[in-house]
Amino acid sequence: MASIGRNLLLLSFSWCFLTCPSYSDTDTDTILQGQEMRDWQHLVSANGVFRLEFFSHGTSGKRYLGILLNIYHWPVPLGKGEVWVANRNNPILDTSGSLLIDSDGNLRISSSGSSPIILNSVQASSNASATLLDNGNFILRELKSNGSTGNILWQSFDYPTDTLLPGMKLGINFKTGHTWSLTSWRSDDSPASGSFTLGLDRNITSQLVILWQGDIYWTSGPWHNGSFEYVSRFSQDSNPEFRYFSDENEKYFTYSVDRSHTYSMYKILSDGEIMEEWNNIAPFGVCSVAVDPGDGSNAGCAKEKVLPECRDPNIMFAFEYGYMSTTIGFKFPDRNNLSLFDCQAKYFNNCSCVAFASANDDGTGCEIWTQGSFFTADSLSQRYMAHLVPHKARKWWIWLVTAAGGALIILLSCSLCYLGWKKHKLQEENKRQQELLFELGAATKPFVKYSNVKKLENDRKKSNELQLFSFRSIATATNNFSIENKIGEGGFGPVYKVK
Repeated sequence: MASIGRNLLLLSFSWCFLTCPSYSDTDTDTILQGQEMRDWQHLVSANGVFRLEFFSHGTSGKRYLGILLNIYHWPVPLGKGEVWVANRNNPILDTSGSLLIDSDGNLRISSSGSSPIILNSVQASSNASATLLDNGNFILRELKSNGSTGNILWQSFDYPTDTLLPGMKLGINFKTGHTWSLTSWRSDDSPASGSFTLGLDRNITSQLVILWQGDIYWTSGPWHNGSFEYVSRFSQDSNPEFRYFSDENEKYFTYSVDRSHTYSMYKILSDGEIMEEWNNIAPFGVCSVAVDPGDGSNAGCAKEKVLPECRDPNIMFAFEYGYMSTTIGFKFPDRNNLSLFDCQAKYFNNCSCVAFASANDDGTGCEIWTQGSFFTADSLSQRYMAHLVPHKARKWWIWLVTAAGGALIILLSCSLCYLGWKKHKLQEENKRQQELLFELGAATKPFVKYSNVKKLENDRKKSNELQLFSFRSIATATNNFSIENKIGEGGFGPVYKVK
């Protein structure tokens, strides 16, 4: 019975293989109309530089179709080589996704239980093919009856996500109204559109601008003589050549590098920073919602927003995994649409907030806590939580107050030490006098401690007993046999008066 079942299963697979058009399992850079690339398959560019495949990040299991760097290169962290994502805001919840060119010439992403995602807006008049190029561009073009390729109908370079590759544009097409810009990921594990966008300023002819939630966050300054006003020199390793083009149809920036720099790219991160070639911070201004470094590194940053009086702008944060609160904080209704940078901004503007963290395990969302909350280490927690770190103050009066305070503390410490020493000496003297009185009293009446010297002398006169004293007692009573206490000499030597 089991043998019959296995034979039927093999027959079904064989029938599907022979009758259903599918993508070949061998590496290729092209799919043809009617072919289907399933979740576990991929395209690889001709020289193996890039690949197109479905991928996931974190533990959510959400699937995205994207272009990734195919060859592992040291500065690129494993699993972080994505340069383009087709369905960044429409993830597939399982592994049922596939890519195909349908009978109408549409480049389509399909999955079970979801509506298809159509990537191109212009259909092919005949057959079509889609090819992944070695520059990272994925293009859909017409395929003529003689096998030659025709017009490009759609290309991924026209719809960048967070990464700029050589040959891409940042600018505006005046005829169509289309813009070329970069938009950050929402977090390291969520390719969804974040809150930062890098593009060409519509109001100033030749200036790049970073927008945060639609407001100007940073500007490059105008382009002049081959450079931007607020951008310092780029990495000597990449040495990119930026070019600016403008006519009545479009205006844009693009760049190129030497052919030896296969992996050149610029990526806008979820906190608004620009990363160059994955391991260097690009020479674009690093801005903040609160802190002004004061060292010129924030050139081009927009004027900081006014903070509430309860907030000190001279503070920094360290973000770490592995912490949780014993109390439940406030989670914003749009928590899935917020980055950790957005959450930090909400923290600054809420005077009752004492801590903040991402609301979800993928680093998105925002949860804030008010006073009275307690936090503990939790090795199982996957959320980022902020820890305050004192920021080095750069105002001279702060240093002056600190120095004066230190001097005052030292002076008070010395004064307390002197007073303590004086008190100790006085206690020693009193103790010595008490011991002497005790000893003298014991010679007159055993086990009697005298605190009054006059009373001691009166009792001593009434006693006929022979009185014995120690040398220490006599030395004390004569002030160490001082010459002022000497009253004469006899047959046994000097005679002293005692007190």
